[in-house]
Amino acid sequence: MKKILLFLLFFGIGILGVMGYKLVKKSPGKPIENILQTVTKPVFSVKDAPSEAVKGTILQMTGEVRWESREATEAAQITSPVIVQQGERIQTGENGNLSIEFPKASLISISPKTQIDFIQTLPINFVVDIASGSASFKKLTDYPVSMRALHLLVDQKSGEVSVGVDEENGVVNVNIISGAIMVAFNDVNLVSQVVGFEAPQRISFNDSSRSFE
Repeated sequence: MKKILLFLLFFGIGILGVMGYKLVKKSPGKPIENILQTVTKPVFSVKDAPSEAVKGTILQMTGEVRWESREATEAAQITSPVIVQQGERIQTGENGNLSIEFPKASLISISPKTQIDFIQTLPINFVVDIASGSASFKKLTDYPVSMRALHLLVDQKSGEVSVGVDEENGVVNVNIISGAIMVAFNDVNLVSQVVGFEAPQRISFNDSSRSFE
């Protein structure tokens, strides 16, 4: 993949170089700086996620819930529902519970003492990182939904699945309530492994040995 990206990068640079050369040849008196200024600059907003990203709505919340927005440097406690965007984080305290719906993607129920980072919420690829605790995910449509937990990536094909991270023992517990999943990881020899599972089934992934228990 890295080689492909580098190839595309240099290929694009080459095209821009050829175009610039032709423009200079046609207009010898035109400064090169003017040509470079015509290249469109990417637009990035710290406050707002990409317009195509799916936004989450908190349907229900109780107890201690903390939210870190795209502009914040740490999570702050909230007492009323907020809109959750790509690049944001939710944390729950010992008595905190909440459910978040991302339309056409996932209905997420977050348990106490859990931290979830919403890495990417695009329709083409919805990815969250479960740093600690546990949550259940009910897939709503055909949008690709994936959960990362330690070194395990869970690709939810359909149905409902719960994923929990046991930080103390370095174990990821996955309960396939309905539907099916595919899991991917690199083993201790850094060889990619992909395995499929169907409901009803419970699996445990040892993060140290990179194997299923």
